[in-house]
Formats: sequence, structure tokens, C-alpha cells
Amino acid sequence: MEAHVPVFSVGSIPVGMRLSDGSNHDVIVQRVSHGRVGVIAFGPDRLNAERVTALKSLQAPLLKRRAIYERFINAGLQWSGLWPHPNIIGVYGVTAMGEPERSQRPFVAMEYAAHGSLRDWLNRGGLTREAALAWAQCVAAGLTYLHEPDPAYLRKIPVTHGDLKPEHVLIQTNGVAVLTDLGLAKAVAESARMDDLLPFIEVTAAQTETQGLPTTAGVTLGTPAYLAPEHWGDGATTDPAADIYAFGIMLYELLVGRHPLLELERRHSHQAWRQAHETQLPQPLRAIDPSLPEALETLALACLAKEAHARPSARAVWERLQGVARSLGALVWEVEEIVPHTPYNELVYWSNWSASYAWFERWEEALERNDRALQIDPQAVPALSNQGDIFVGLNRYDEAKAAYQTALQYAETEKEQSMVWGRLGTMHNEAGHDALLARNYPAASARFEQADAAYARQMKLAPHESDGPLNRAVNQRLWAEAEEGCGWVAATLEHLKLALTYASVAAQLGDTTALEYERTIIGYIQQLSESLRGGEDLLAL
Repeated sequence: MEAHVPVFSVGSIPVGMRLSDGSNHDVIVQRVSHGRVGVIAFGPDRLNAERVTALKSLQAPLLKRRAIYERFINAGLQWSGLWPHPNIIGVYGVTAMGEPERSQRPFVAMEYAAHGSLRDWLNRGGLTREAALAWAQCVAAGLTYLHEPDPAYLRKIPVTHGDLKPEHVLIQTNGVAVLTDLGLAKAVAESARMDDLLPFIEVTAAQTETQGLPTTAGVTLGTPAYLAPEHWGDGATTDPAADIYAFGIMLYELLVGRHPLLELERRHSHQAWRQAHETQLPQPLRAIDPSLPEALETLALACLAKEAHARPSARAVWERLQGVARSLGALVWEVEEIVPHTPYNELVYWSNWSASYAWFERWEEALERNDRALQIDPQAVPALSNQGDIFVGLNRYDEAKAAYQTALQYAETEKEQSMVWGRLGTMHNEAGHDALLARNYPAASARFEQADAAYARQMKLAPHESDGPLNRAVNQRLWAEAEEGCGWVAATLEHLKLALTYASVAAQLGDTTALEYERTIIGYIQQLSESLRGGEDLLAL
């Protein structure tokens, strides 16, 4: 299992760029959308049946701050741990991606919503009352799920969105509205220093864009048109009531096509927005459209209460909207389980969530989640393999070996067996690498020999897959370093030749990273040529 640590040389994401994490996602970017804070790339995922995937990240200047990087990852991991809900955009996982062998940046990989955002629909105009009421119920149902803790799934406190607005509500192919960008702006705001956010204060920025905003306490990230009154005083605090306030503003836009306080079509200063949120009373809905039910007007005004404690809960909002829909004979949105809570689905859920934590070396959190998977099925090969990977990350090699050996006992297919042998090989490879760094060259060579034997089993079980030969190529090159450290030139050269052979096999099997690795090995051999034989070309030997 590779180590994935922050690389802060991230840059732009051009169309045509390949974003790959080497195992779960491999996307060719077809479209990129930039906000002031975030960036999202779209494209078909070659590792997932060409499924169009949306990849969300932050702008490069923010990711260069380690604290912001870490909080973004934490927010993404929390998001990916939500049990699938019909009104929350589906997340495939959190990963680090980039062009192969180049700098990596963190992404939240999520579903692609084909029908755009709620803002797109509002801008088109002509939204029917039935559609507006249905989508309002969808958003309220999503907020209800977020705001209500679920300790059984390690969600002990409410999850707040922190930047709710029509741009962060997407419309899926089936017409259902889903929330996206959960907690990302909040994560940045809570971890950034004031001077990190100053560049994002831009008076010419659109008032519906997430941006840096001056507050009494300094600077926060938010959207001027939707930021609750209490946020302007202390931008670091956020709770479910702030989401309800933003929802109240969206309810106005859905029902009467306008903001309740200021016109979005005109530009307003940050101070004007602050004053409006803190002091201005919204015009009652029925003063704009007398045909609206009084219950909707009362609800919207309750959501926009200046005092946070006076606003209703998300569940109360949802239930009141359902009541209005029922009285009008309109669609009453009820949440149906989209992924049943079967033992198998629970097992997959805990295993995948654990793997996301392991990817970013949150080993203890990964172990806690993987243990949940093994409680469901102690013989689950993927969970046992994950356990081995986590123990490797914790440098608990004996326990890792035991986990892999147990996985091999229960592996029924050649594919499963090949996967486990590959991970067992990587365990020995990483132990060898540790010994190599400590300059314990004999110990390193012994570990690399064990790794090669495991990778050989991997290749034999899956002869048409490139993972086995590429693993052997990497291992043989490191083995060559260990032999060089022992002063054994002939053995060093032999291992490099084998590394070149295996890299070539991997390239023939379609692994494009193997071509780059071949060049790396050739460069190593040329260095040996210059240092050991006075410039004689060892490649010709």
C-alpha cells in the first residue's frame, strides 16, 4: 500500500488532463468549473465503466496551507461516511489524484448530476409551484438527515452544510434535488488564518459566490446573500440554525423568484449585505404573491428569524412543507431507503469508509471502521486485506502478515488470492524500504526477496493484469539499491535488468505508468555506468 502525503505543488486542472489515483479512479477531464474557493472537474472514469464522475477540490492557493489541506480532507471523509440518502449527492470516496508520477491533490469523487444546479433552474425562470415545493421538501429532507446525529455510524453531533445556496443544490436525472459541497467552506474557514482568506475578499465577486467576508472577528468564508446574521459577528461559528436561515432565503427564491432582502440583480457591498441580514425584515411572501398559502409565508419568516434559537429545526421545516403539499394535493416527498441496511451493504460501507481513511494515513480511524466490517463478517477477504494494509501503515508487520494469511485462507477466487498476495508483497516491500532508509542493506535485501516471491504468486494468479509485473519492477529496483549498498555490483545490475523486464511486461499489458518507470530504471543504470565503470554502458552488457 502506497503512502499518500500532501504534495503542495498543485496547479491548474486543464481539460484533457488525466487524474488518476492508481487504484479507484482514472478520469480524463472533459470540463472544469471554477469558483473563487473550489474547483470541480468532470469526466468519464475508466476504472468504473466510463461513468461520468465529478471531482471536487479546492483552489491551489488554499491547498498550499497544510491546515486547510487537512481540514478539507476531514470534511470530505465525513461526507463520504454518510449512509446513502436520496437528497445527498452520492460520494464514491476521497482520494489524492494527479497525472501519474506527478504531484497529487485531494479530491472528493462524487456522482454527476446531469441537470445542473438549482441556480440554473432559477435563472431560467418559469419554475412551477409544484416543482418549487417538491424541491424545497427535498432540501429540507437532506438537511434533516444531516442535522440529526446517528451514533451508530459514528456521527455523534449534527453535520452542518455551512454554505447552503442554490448553487449547492443539484438536480439529478430523475428530477430529485440533492445537496452537495457539504461542510467544505466551513472546513476552510475554521482552519485558515486571516491572511489566508484576505485574497478571497473581492468586492467585485458575485454575491452568490463563496468568498472571503469581513466579520467582527476577522475574515470568514461564506456567500454574502445567504450568510446568517450570527456569522457576520463570529464567522468561525456555524450550526444547523445557519443552514435553516439560508434555506429560508432559498424558499423565497423558489416560490417568488427573488431574494427576501436585496435584489440579486444589483451589486451590493459586504456591509450592505451584513446590515440587511442583521436588521432588515423580509417582505412577507404573500405581499409578493397573494395566492401562496399562509403556511408557507409563516414558515419562510420563521426560517429567517434574526435570532438563531427562534428558527425551526430541519425536521420541523420538512414536516410543515409536507403538510402544505398535502393540502394542495401536490407531491409529498417521503424519503425511501436507496441502499438497504443489509449485512452485505453494511460490510461494504464500513470497508470503503475505512479505505478512504487509510488512503490519507488516518490509520487509527481506518482501523476503527474496518473493525466494524470484520464484526459483520470475520471471513471477509477485502476487510481482512484492509486490516493488513492498516497494520502495515502502523508498522505492525507481524499483525499485518497474520491478517493477510487469514485472508488467503478464505480467498475463494484467483482474483481474490492475487489481490492478497500483492498486498502481502507490498508489506514486505515497505519493510524492506524502511530497512533501506536505515542503511540495513542485508535486512532490506531479505525483505525484497520475500516481496518478490509474493509478487510472483500475484503474477501467476493474474497473468493478464499489469499490477503484478509493475510491483515486481518497483521491488527489483529497490532490491538493486540494497545490493548496491552491500557493494555487490553484479547483483545490482541483475536486479535492474529484471526490473526493466517486468516494467516492459506491465507496459505491454497496458499500464502507462510502466513506461515512465522504464525510463527511471534506465536512468539508474546509466548512473551506475558513470560511477562504477568509468562511463561504460551497462545497458549493453
